[in-house]
Order: sequence, then C-alpha cells, then structure tokens
Amino acid sequence: MEKSDALLLFAFSLPPEKAIEFLRKKGYKISWDWTDLWQEAHAKAFTVAKVMKLDLLQDIKSEVDKAIQNGMTLEEFRSAVEPIMRLKGWWGKVRASEVPGFEAAPGRDPNKEVLLGSPRRIKTIYRVNMQTSYSTGRYKGLLDLVPYRPYWQYLQIQRKTKRHDHSLLHEKIFMWDDPIWSKVYPPNGFFCGCRVVSLTEAELKERGLKVTKGSEVDFTPDEGWNYNPGEASFTIDESKYYKDLLEKYKSAA
Repeated sequence: MEKSDALLLFAFSLPPEKAIEFLRKKGYKISWDWTDLWQEAHAKAFTVAKVMKLDLLQDIKSEVDKAIQNGMTLEEFRSAVEPIMRLKGWWGKVRASEVPGFEAAPGRDPNKEVLLGSPRRIKTIYRVNMQTSYSTGRYKGLLDLVPYRPYWQYLQIQRKTKRHDHSLLHEKIFMWDDPIWSKVYPPNGFFCGCRVVSLTEAELKERGLKVTKGSEVDFTPDEGWNYNPGEASFTIDESKYYKDLLEKYKSAA
C-alpha cells in the first residue's frame, strides 16, 4: 500500500457502512467530461468520464463498492478493474470515435485523441471515490454528534504534496452550522486529503481555541468541488436534535 493511501484510510476511518451507503445510493450517469456532471450532482450519480456504456460503468461502480466495503488497496482495486476495462475495449489512448459508445456523445470531435483506461485513470477513480465516500460518511457521523460536539475543525494532512490554498483552512474552527461548510467541507479537489473533526465546548476552552466565522475566510475550492457532498447526500434524524439546534440546521441548509 502506498503511504498516501494508508494516510487516507486512517484519516477517514469511520464505520464503513456509512461510506458504503453513500456509494450504493448513487445512480449512474453517462458523461464525456467530468464537468458534465456538475458539483452537487456528483453526490447523486456515479460517473467516469468517457465511460459511455452503462454496463462498463456498472462494473466499475461494483468494484469501487467492493473496494470501500473490503478496504482494498489501490493495487488490489487495479488488479480487479483493469482486466474489465481491457476486456470491454476501454483502455489506452484512442481516437474519440473509437471510444465504445461514442455515438452517445454528440458534438464531440471524433478525431481528438483521448485517454481511456490507464494506471493513472484507475488511481483517480479509486482515490476520488474513496475520499468522497468516506468524507461523506464522516459528515453524517458529525451531524449525529452536533448536540455534544458542535464545533468543527478543518484539518489538512501534513504531507509534501499538500496544497498551499488548502493550508489556509488548516486548524480553523467553525460552528457546525456555519454556511461555509456548504462550500469547503472536504474533499476540495482531486486527491484532497483534508478532513473535519468535531470538538466540545470544554475542549475548545481547554486548548484556548477560538471559533472563526466563515465570512472572514477567503477560500475557493478547486473547479467543480465548490459544494458539500455530504450535505447533498444525507438528511438528519430530527428525533435526535433539540428544537433550537434543529432550527439552526434547517436555516443553514
């Protein structure tokens, strides 16, 4: 297992059924480009750019589902999904017109060279879906703890490849219902390893920490990631919340 993958799995550790629930709730969407399915829509539908055949899309989603459920490493996932991609002719660099199901992408240049399956594409599929699923599952867990731990802290994994702009949010604390979470709840880009933890009021005082207002922070996620996948995917169990907290959540949402 790559060190970055181990860090990712550690950072987003949570009961796996919540992550699996998120992925299994997704439908399917045929798309030529990743941005064809914009922001919040990614929380509702599973897509892989230039997979224009539903059967292949279903096969890939099935393997992603297994990877999350069984804690598969990137190499294990690649060993499982690469033969499927090759068998169905979805591999390597080809002309657009040679992409299986190209007829479902009207208006695209048939002579343009495009990349289908490759080690890098497989890594992207693996990492993006693992990150989004685990992060979304964690969001549901954080909401369940709001009555006791209403302060949310943004944390960035400290690694050589960390992004400077994401560092601007590192260790900042916002109230759980601050509108900023609709924009900056991670992941905030491809391969983003940021996460969120919750704190009690007592922990806040003991550590001498202060709460920041989202309106004071100037941060823009990467293109296409300016949304909260968890917020778009889950609703809360209203029976678990005090009335004033519930009204705050509804107002913020």
